[in-house]
Amino acid sequence: MATKKSKNVTTAQLVVRYNKVATTLGKKPVKKFADRKTAERRVNVIEAQLTPTKSRGMNFDLPASKNKSAPRENSMRAKLLDELQAAGKKGIAFEVLHKRCGFKNLKSTRDALGLLNRKNGYGVSTDGKLIWLTG
Repeated sequence: MATKKSKNVTTAQLVVRYNKVATTLGKKPVKKFADRKTAERRVNVIEAQLTPTKSRGMNFDLPASKNKSAPRENSMRAKLLDELQAAGKKGIAFEVLHKRCGFKNLKSTRDALGLLNRKNGYGVSTDGKLIWLTG
């Protein structure tokens, strides 16, 4: 189960790696793991949540529709749209967008991007790392 990355690091270093990613995802940090096997497994799982992959649908290009509508005021989609508009054409990192908008997990952020496209007509594109509005 150990990855090449975690073979030469101590359990304390695995705790640091886990906590760094956990805070990015809005999860509680840990003080220690029960054993090394658990540490490696949990680090692998949480890093997989952070790393965008094609199989998780992180590369997409959703075209804008002709009739756009604004999301409800103070809704999660409204926060999402505000962040994307502030980022402009240069885009914003998926994890940063997720954290700033306060979604529970990365899947809900991804789903909200899809709704912003389907329900509100905004075009959204990504290269797997950055997200930006199109059209």
